[in-house]
Amino acid sequence: MTRFGFLLTALAACGYDGPAPDVAVFHGSVGEATTHVMAVSPVAGDLVKVVAPTSGGTFSVSVEPNRPYALVFLDATQRGAGMVRGILRSDSLDTFVPTTGGDIDLGAISIDSREATMAGSSEDLDYALGVSRRTLATLGGIDDIALRYANPDMDGDGVIDAQQGIAPTLEVHAEYTLEARGRAATARDFIVSSDAIRFTHVGTGVYGRLPDTFETVDHDDADVTFDEPYYGFWAGDHTEPVPGGQPVDHLTFGDDRTFGVFCRPDHAVPTGTYTFRSGPHSLDFSFVRPPVDMTMHQVMPRVRFVPVDEACKTDCLLDRVEVAWQRMTADGWVQLTDEEAQVLRPSGALDLVFDDGGTRRVEFPVGTATTEVPWTLPLKSSDPAYYTGQITFGSISFQSRPGIKMFARF
Repeated sequence: MTRFGFLLTALAACGYDGPAPDVAVFHGSVGEATTHVMAVSPVAGDLVKVVAPTSGGTFSVSVEPNRPYALVFLDATQRGAGMVRGILRSDSLDTFVPTTGGDIDLGAISIDSREATMAGSSEDLDYALGVSRRTLATLGGIDDIALRYANPDMDGDGVIDAQQGIAPTLEVHAEYTLEARGRAATARDFIVSSDAIRFTHVGTGVYGRLPDTFETVDHDDADVTFDEPYYGFWAGDHTEPVPGGQPVDHLTFGDDRTFGVFCRPDHAVPTGTYTFRSGPHSLDFSFVRPPVDMTMHQVMPRVRFVPVDEACKTDCLLDRVEVAWQRMTADGWVQLTDEEAQVLRPSGALDLVFDDGGTRRVEFPVGTATTEVPWTLPLKSSDPAYYTGQITFGSISFQSRPGIKMFARF
């Protein structure tokens, strides 16, 4: 992969004062065949698409800093995913997070087989984005899924969706059980052996949501089609795969606009185009690239319960919950740096159910590599005096900004 860099430019000689402090501006040249550039920020629950026309082969798109953006170069004379001429990429990096406002010159963009690149050094890239090479590499290891929104015309009507106010969404939910030494983890493990707790992947949900301008989901006439074979659960652990290109009608329905499928963990989640159809409406989420392995390199919280009495091991009143954001690699768990945590902004929450039916939620502060939450200050609790021996079920929900949603239970 050709490396490229971002070159910060001062245009004072041209009488340009630069963008406002709270705005980052990507600009450069890309040739006459590109009519628009689209910046896509796939933060969960807050999808942003910024579309700007080109002028004389040059482009300029203004975005909010501190968000991950995929940059897509378009030919609006085409239709559907055919509008995509190229997607900017550097090594493994598919999204770019300007940490401050400012003017960012991408220079001359070249496009080959839908891959957009520019000349330059990785050191320039580090400098322009204001973060280290390590942070960019960590981001690049998890941000492939951001490209699920790269198709600017998902309904295939020949008009850029963002210009019509159409905003369908696609969520990927990885589900895990928490185990310790080959058995289901318990609350005691979070006290005495939290380092031994492992995430075991048990399946992945893929859910599309129709935009508000469409009718609600037609439960009797809906399906999902993948480019690659889909391995589901509806006939048990050895359900025959549905071949690529063949509609899947064994669906899971959410609210009146959401539906999808659940993928088995023994095969990779399909890549390519996901077509969600409901009645007369069809949406193509193109360029979808879920992780090949739903555990390796994913950013996950490592949780530890700290008792008031340090000698307590089993039925303990807790002093605090400690959280460290880490990712699993071939060399074991790797702690995020403070900079990685600030860029990826992992978020999560611990939910507990107790033997009397009571519940408790502890939310993890956002954007910190390590943190601790006092047991006496939960977000929500039926009774602050609960002991760990009363915990009958627990779940941890978490995600990083450009990534997938994850759920782990014990």
